[in-house]
Amino acid sequence: MELTFRIIQEGEVSLVSSLIMDMYQQHLRRYYTDMGNTQFVEAASPGQINARRLANAHIYLIHDAKDLVGVLEFDHEVLKQFFIVDDFRGRGYGRMAINWLKGFFRTHNLGKAIVVHASPNAYLAFDKVGFIAVGGEEKSETMISKRMELPV
Repeated sequence: MELTFRIIQEGEVSLVSSLIMDMYQQHLRRYYTDMGNTQFVEAASPGQINARRLANAHIYLIHDAKDLVGVLEFDHEVLKQFFIVDDFRGRGYGRMAINWLKGFFRTHNLGKAIVVHASPNAYLAFDKVGFIAVGGEEKSETMISKRMELPV
């Protein structure tokens, strides 16, 4: 099992959008307000993903051999999207992806910590890979989340 990480290409934008929306509908929607839902759906649209791709955003497909196992999007501090496809969960892919991300942050001097605003269903998963809760659960006008950080 060896993961590869590749920046998305133009022809993969719809695939990424579809994957993000599938994961959102299955696992995250219930934690978003109506306003948050509108914002998430817009941000996950092919047009918005492509705009971020063209602006050199860090949006990666995660593969194990030929299998697409997940998607990762981040900036210089915040992990914005991180999904492991349901069929591949529980096999260590999430931990391997976070370890790769830590190395990427170190190599590119992106920051001293990776920040994620985790939804309640992901608190334990992020905790297991070393993220530390910074404060408690918060309900904003867009979503329920907890800020978590991982020192790099």
